[in-house]
Amino acid sequence: MVEDGDLYRLTIYDLSLDDSGQYICRAKNSIGEAFAAVSIKVGEQTTVTESAPYFIQKPTSIRVIMGEDAMFKCIVQGSPPLSVNWEKDGRHLGGRSESNRIQIETQGEKNALKIQSTRLVDSGTYTCRAENPLGATSAAAALVVDTPDSYSPGGTRHAIDTDSKEIRKTDLTSADSLISTAYTSMEGRSKLGLSLSLDYERAASLTAKSFRGDGEPKPEIVWKKDGEVILEGRRHIIYEDEQENFVLKILFCKQVDNGLYTCTASNLAGQTYSSINRYHSGGKVNGVSVRCSDERRNPRVGHDWT
Repeated sequence: MVEDGDLYRLTIYDLSLDDSGQYICRAKNSIGEAFAAVSIKVGEQTTVTESAPYFIQKPTSIRVIMGEDAMFKCIVQGSPPLSVNWEKDGRHLGGRSESNRIQIETQGEKNALKIQSTRLVDSGTYTCRAENPLGATSAAAALVVDTPDSYSPGGTRHAIDTDSKEIRKTDLTSADSLISTAYTSMEGRSKLGLSLSLDYERAASLTAKSFRGDGEPKPEIVWKKDGEVILEGRRHIIYEDEQENFVLKILFCKQVDNGLYTCTASNLAGQTYSSINRYHSGGKVNGVSVRCSDERRNPRVGHDWT
C-alpha cells in the first residue's frame, strides 16, 4: 500500500484468478469510522484471432419493376477492422458525384446497398469488396430492372434501345436443380454482342460471341467470377474457337464453381457485358444454353434444353 498525502493506493501486480474478490478500504479516527468497498473479477486471458475478411452472407441477385426500391445485403467478418466498398460494373460507388438515390449503410458486420426508385440504367452487376491488412474478398450479384409492361413471372424476353444504352436479358429457371439468369448491357452504339451458354456434362463452358461490323476492331474479352478476374489454370481454359467465339471452359465442375460469371467485350466502338448466375446443386443436367444476341444482327433471343 502506498500513501500519497490524503490518497492511499493498493496496487496488485501480476494479477491471477485468485485475486478476484471484494476489497475494502477502512478509515478510522477518534470521531468515527468510514469505509469503501470495490469488487474485482479477474478473468482468463483472451486471445484476439486475426483473420482476413470472409462472408457470412453474400449479396444475392434480385429483380424489380422500374420505380421499386432494390437492396443488396451482406455480412462480412474479419479482424483487424474491415474496409467495405461497393461497385457497379467495376465502378466504385459512394463518391460525392453519386446519385442521392443510392445509399450505402454499414452497421457492424452488416452492410447494405439501397437503390431507391430504380431505373433501367441501374441494371448491372454489383460487387461488395472487403479488405483489411491480412487480405481481401468480394462477392457479386446482379440487379435486373423490368418495365411494368415487360415483366412476366416465368421467363422473359426484354429489349430496350436508346441513344446511350441497349439492354438485353434472358432469364431461365428450372426445377431440375439449375438456376441461370443472363443479363447483357451495351454502352454506346457498339455493334458488339454477347452470347452466353452453359453446357453440363463432364465440363461446363461459357461462351461469348462477338458480332463485329465492317472495319470495327476485334474486341478485348475479360472473364470474371463474382467480380474477380478469372485466370487460366488446370480447370479453367480460355480460348477463341474457329467460329471466333470467345470461350471460358471450366473442367470437372464443383459446387465452388457456382457464382455470377461476367464476360466483358470492349473495343473503340464501345463496351458490352453479359452476366450469368450459375447455380447447380448437384443433380444430373444433360445440358442448357442461354443466348443473348444483338437483334440488329440477329433478332432471335431464346433458350434451349437438351
